Amino acid sequence: SCMDAVRDKAAADGKAIHAELERGFGPLPGYNTPLVTTVRNTLNDRFGAGEPWIAEESFCTDRYGGSVDLYRKSPEGIIVVDYKTRAFGPDDRPPRPYETEPMQLAAYIHGLGGEVQFARAANIYVSRTHPGLIELYEHPPEDLEQASLVFSHLSAIFNLQKGL
Repeated sequence: SCMDAVRDKAAADGKAIHAELERGFGPLPGYNTPLVTTVRNTLNDRFGAGEPWIAEESFCTDRYGGSVDLYRKSPEGIIVVDYKTRAFGPDDRPPRPYETEPMQLAAYIHGLGGEVQFARAANIYVSRTHPGLIELYEHPPEDLEQASLVFSHLSAIFNLQKGL
């Protein structure tokens, strides 16, 4: 169907964008594209220069695991970034997070051994319709702490239901 084709194209675009950014922040220096440069400059403007960013780090806790798009340790705490692709243009209202997105970031913070109250977390929304257009959304600390609490309760319910 038409909707399946739209969904499949969005998924393929999202995978390609994630791969480009993973490569741009990966261990091999020198890979650069306009998107990578824009993301790097936006991160430096928001979070300052500092420790290098680490891309696609996997983690596993006793309850869940995951792979973090981008993070960096800082003296104040951990900074976690997750990419999301959306259809938006320069004249549209900036994308805003769905309620699961700060929960995902809080889970990543815990999974990487950080503490939410000493962490910063952001989503970078990358436009699928306007190449190179991005929007950074940093979650306010109180939203992140609330999301962490909700995630821990949802996780507990899930584990009870599954007998874990």
